[in-house]
Amino acid sequence: MKETLRDRLIREEGLRLLPYQDTKGIWTIGVGHNIEADPFMIHELDVLKERGITKDEAYGLLDKDIQDHTATLLKALPWVGDLDWNRKSVIIDLCFNMGLGNESRGLLSFTHTLPLLEAGKWEEAAEHLRASKWYRDVGPHRADLLIKILVTGDD
Repeated sequence: MKETLRDRLIREEGLRLLPYQDTKGIWTIGVGHNIEADPFMIHELDVLKERGITKDEAYGLLDKDIQDHTATLLKALPWVGDLDWNRKSVIIDLCFNMGLGNESRGLLSFTHTLPLLEAGKWEEAAEHLRASKWYRDVGPHRADLLIKILVTGDD
């Protein structure tokens, strides 16, 4: 059975029911949900540190995050919508991990890689991803799987 984007994010990000600071010091909860980007949750951080969230709440946040990242991504890079699902899911995963950002940070900072992805030059895009800070940050286990899916189109 093929792994869904949701399942892959749960496996990659892990599930944590109490807030924690990620490797960049950002307060996070659930399955990689950025508390600092959520005005309600950052306001409730002290309460969350004490009581946490339930597994169902974490999965609800994840589903909403996937929807939000997908919508934001497709608005900024409409060509992603024309990709096959497996490749599209990798780009959504990248956006989930880094945020959309701008030309100095986040997915939009991949100014050489994105045009290669849009052109379907998977191997060349893979080389750029392997040489990126993102690759070093997430590690080869996660990065190599996503790159493999981009290159082959298979999960």
